Amino acid sequence: METKETIVKFNIVNYGYGDLSHNKIEDYVFLFTTYIKKEDKVHGTTRIELIPNKEVLHFDHDKIEKIEYTGGNLKLNEFAEIVEYESQLGKTYVAELYKERLDIDRFCEGINHLLCRETRFSNEAAITLGREFENYIQIHQRRERLRELEKVEEELEALNKEKISEEKKESLQSALQLIQQKKEEQKQKLKEMGRLAY
Repeated sequence: METKETIVKFNIVNYGYGDLSHNKIEDYVFLFTTYIKKEDKVHGTTRIELIPNKEVLHFDHDKIEKIEYTGGNLKLNEFAEIVEYESQLGKTYVAELYKERLDIDRFCEGINHLLCRETRFSNEAAITLGREFENYIQIHQRRERLRELEKVEEELEALNKEKISEEKKESLQSALQLIQQKKEEQKQKLKEMGRLAY
């Protein structure tokens, strides 16, 4: 199986519209991964993910292509392209996937995914992400919160092993119970989203 990976950083400016302070897209990049079977070079399967900028450091930079997208149409490979559409409501940016292999013997000539769109309303973010990518952000934030809670739990457990008064021990136990409860809540929400692994 051949794999083509491309990181796309969106650098699109929406002057005069929307609230630029809530531009979540600045903190993330799109990762396009196209899988091509060696016995079938005509069809591919492309997965699109939204990942935080800081996670880009973990990729093998010799094997991955990095592109800054500033608008217009951009062909990533023979199976994926970013296309810009314009209407009275503003610009919309769509990933168009071609010759998609859905499973062993099912194929699709074209699939579209809404990456993001401009908004022309002053009470909304200047650029809003497509729904599936908004979900990526929620999942990422919940995973981050879970990691933070685990760190606090470790610190409290270490303190609990030290020689401290019974009163302080009781307070630590209460804090630990609260942290464990919050951890379970985050895990449950991630489970509901189908993304418990982190």
